[in-house]
Amino acid sequence: MFNIFKALLLHDGPIKNFGLSCPGLKSCYGNEIDEIVVYLSHRDLQEFMLSCAAGDSDFPSRLPTPLHRLEILHTRNLDFSILKAAQFFVCLIISSPNLRELTIKLHRSQSYQPADSAATTSIGGLLEAEYRQGSGNRFLQQLRVFEMEECLGTQVELDLVKFVLATGPVLERIHIPPSHKLTSEKGVCGFNLSAIAEDNPSWKRRLLQQAADSFDYGKILQRCIVRGARKHGLLAHSHMITSGFASNPHSNSKLISFYAKVGDARAGRKVFDSMTVRNVVCWTAQISGYGQNECYEDALLLFSEMHRVGVKANQFTYGSVLRASSRLQCFKRGLQIQSCVQKSRFFSNLFVQSALIDLHSKCGSMEDACYLFETMLDRDVVSWNAMIGGYAVQGLGDDSFRLFHAMMTEGLLPDCFTLGSLLKVSGRTSDFLKVSKLHGFVEKLGFEGNLDLLRSIIDAYARCGGLESANCLYNTMEVKDIASCTALMNGLARNNYRTDAMNLFNEMRRMQHMKIDDVMLCSVLNMCANAASLTIGRQLHAFAVKNKPSYDVAVGNSLIDMYAKSGEIEDADRAFGEMREKNVISWTSLISGYGKHGYGSKAISLCKEMEDEGLVPNDITFLSGLFACSHSGLNKEALEFFNSMINRHNILPRAEHYSCVVDLFARVGQLEEAYGIICRNNITPNSSLWGAILGGCFSYGNVVLAETVAMHLINLNPDISVNYTVLGNIYATAGLWHKNCKIRNLMSQRNLKKTPGYSSVDSPRSIYLT
Repeated sequence: MFNIFKALLLHDGPIKNFGLSCPGLKSCYGNEIDEIVVYLSHRDLQEFMLSCAAGDSDFPSRLPTPLHRLEILHTRNLDFSILKAAQFFVCLIISSPNLRELTIKLHRSQSYQPADSAATTSIGGLLEAEYRQGSGNRFLQQLRVFEMEECLGTQVELDLVKFVLATGPVLERIHIPPSHKLTSEKGVCGFNLSAIAEDNPSWKRRLLQQAADSFDYGKILQRCIVRGARKHGLLAHSHMITSGFASNPHSNSKLISFYAKVGDARAGRKVFDSMTVRNVVCWTAQISGYGQNECYEDALLLFSEMHRVGVKANQFTYGSVLRASSRLQCFKRGLQIQSCVQKSRFFSNLFVQSALIDLHSKCGSMEDACYLFETMLDRDVVSWNAMIGGYAVQGLGDDSFRLFHAMMTEGLLPDCFTLGSLLKVSGRTSDFLKVSKLHGFVEKLGFEGNLDLLRSIIDAYARCGGLESANCLYNTMEVKDIASCTALMNGLARNNYRTDAMNLFNEMRRMQHMKIDDVMLCSVLNMCANAASLTIGRQLHAFAVKNKPSYDVAVGNSLIDMYAKSGEIEDADRAFGEMREKNVISWTSLISGYGKHGYGSKAISLCKEMEDEGLVPNDITFLSGLFACSHSGLNKEALEFFNSMINRHNILPRAEHYSCVVDLFARVGQLEEAYGIICRNNITPNSSLWGAILGGCFSYGNVVLAETVAMHLINLNPDISVNYTVLGNIYATAGLWHKNCKIRNLMSQRNLKKTPGYSSVDSPRSIYLT
């Protein structure tokens, strides 16, 4: 037997299926057991069947590497009364994170006792111990089918069923032969609601009927939370009301968490408000629920109310509100919460410290985030993810990867969040090589089935120009979802393949399981705005009205932007007026549109009207207003607007704001004043600043200043031909033909050519929605 086994080990090709039957395993030598371990670490193993007529004291308790591809596991006749055999089974379960099907047939020995006896067995304790030691995230997370070939109602069987039902979040089918002990045992009832056996669909009703107290309801709701089983959770809620358990804090906290999971934070708040007695768990459940549904402001307001009534927060409360502050970029509120944390006993808590790092890093305070990270006594994957994600958000790709290598050096394996952050920053920096390496790393770790990661890979490939790789990965997906399709479509549009992008959109609309969401609709509208494709834009507007009568603010903002960029400012104004709800982006889009069409006075009046509505303008609003003044020659209004931004709203101007002011002075011929603004304000000038002055020099024939400014531009961007061309035209206008020839020769030496301009016509034969 083992000679055949050794030959298989020496086989070079992939072996995806193997069955091992050893009736005399007890007589095998230790090195032969080691060979089993070597085989079990084979990277292509997908199905494994082990049948043992007896246990063995030399069974391994650990495997050298995880079995990432193992999906089907059959074990027969393992004797769990022998400790080593039980440990080996636990070892197989832990080492198989992608296990989808588990079939068990227990060995029948005289040591097994009925479930109602006082005897204890080792398997339940071993599984529970491993789970509590931090291996819970590797237990049966992908398990969909669980079968037991026999069921006599023993304690071991009861322990196994309890554990599988408690830890398998996506369990779809259970087959357990009828046994009075298992189907009526109260200890199993609380786990079973969402793990409904297809062979016995009446279980869910029986389980609710057997729920004897609030603890049972809590376990039932927990299973609904894990599975997102809305229908069954509502059934449990109604049964709680009729059974008189509607006012219990324990079950109500689970109800709040359930409603948050299914995306109904308002229903959760109704449950919360109906409670006469609220403990810290209930408050935390509602705050966390708001965070899960992106109602971050509501989460912070509820935390303030909790603080006022005197309920002391725990580590989970602090973690939730710190992350809400991070998502809202409310750094001041976050610092106030941090001061509360420092006065509590939770400052050294790992969960809270990770949330603090996330707050500082996402809000741009990387130095403080690094200090918190370096002073941590213990670090887990979440802590590393907070730092890596912070660097990624700030666009510091090199620092993200440096920290990633340090994390690997310390022996921690990355998870989906780690790889997702690295993929995002690699896509933004257009680093195709890093994206392809991360893609390979994802497959090596066995995460290729994670849909979120697949979407991130497609998006990263599309951002860095690897459309062929993105399209290939998209086509290999068994189930294509809306998010991955949106990522690919954005990549096609970004690389000027708009026809292909529209074809993909039309293909999606024809798929019955696909439902166009607001994110995709915004993406297509933005594509039309950038291409000034009014015909398709109008069709999409009609599609939005027909299919989404109550489309959200983001779609309305995209419509305003599309009409404004397509030259239809009146339609943009009409779309703005039809919006039920408007935010700062809505007003800013319309202000920008009027500014680009030369209606500077209208843009300024809109800014004032926006403030009268109680909305606070942001830096983009002021940039749009300054742009409008610059292109309309409103010098006085522009300076008042600029001073209001700094003195009244405490917004520090960026290079783009200074560029508008410089352009304003350059357009009216005050070139020296424009140049002085750059020199006096201690700013790092960019190409737009110097370009505004160079354009003014061309209009007013200032050769001396033009030479100085052009040298700055050429040093910043030596490969941009337009800088050479404008300077050459200035020389030609002034009659300095010898200098004009020098500029042209310099362009020839650097192999630069003037990029010709072009116009596009929106043809009646443009792509239509089909």
